[in-house]
Amino acid sequence: MRWALFLVMLSAARPAQAEKYWTWDTGQLDDQADRPFRFSARTGLWFATFDRPERACDLTSALPGFGILELKSGAALRPAQDDQVFSACNANNSDEVGVTTGAEATFRILGPLHFSAGLDVVYTAPESFGIKNQLIFAVPFALTFTWYPWAFRPYAQLKITPIIYITDDNRDYTLGAGGGAAYRLGHFGDLSFGVGYHTAETASIWMLELQLHPIL
Repeated sequence: MRWALFLVMLSAARPAQAEKYWTWDTGQLDDQADRPFRFSARTGLWFATFDRPERACDLTSALPGFGILELKSGAALRPAQDDQVFSACNANNSDEVGVTTGAEATFRILGPLHFSAGLDVVYTAPESFGIKNQLIFAVPFALTFTWYPWAFRPYAQLKITPIIYITDDNRDYTLGAGGGAAYRLGHFGDLSFGVGYHTAETASIWMLELQLHPIL
């Protein structure tokens, strides 16, 4: 009787063990990665052409041979000097390289569709002599298609970005798209790299972004 009971118990245990081996378990890390809210920090580069106003011209460096020029209150340039300054300062077609840093919060809408909002600070350096460096605040809103539980995941984005030109005292917004891929760095989080192109009335921008998505 005891041997028969032992054989029954053994036969019941084997299917349970087989089910354990064949059933896929996401594990705690994947569950954390798939939370509805995610935060990330990023840095990147802008390669842009800006349509900047004439006040973006730096008069102290645009006049050849003057070095640092101090204009007294009420003083004005002679017409010949004025023409010389703005012919040397092509502010309405300024090629610039910018360094950006920022952060964003992401919310899962449904399945692989996510909505994100962020804040970036950009500092640019013009290639042309005689144009001021500029400080920009950008507030990107994006729809992102990706699968956060995947250890290696591609992603694609559609983005609208209001931008505030602090130096030029101007405002605009860009429309653009981009994409890239992310890879899981163990239990720390994901590291992603992406490329995007954005346009506005005042700018056309290629963006390279390196982004860190911690799993908290």
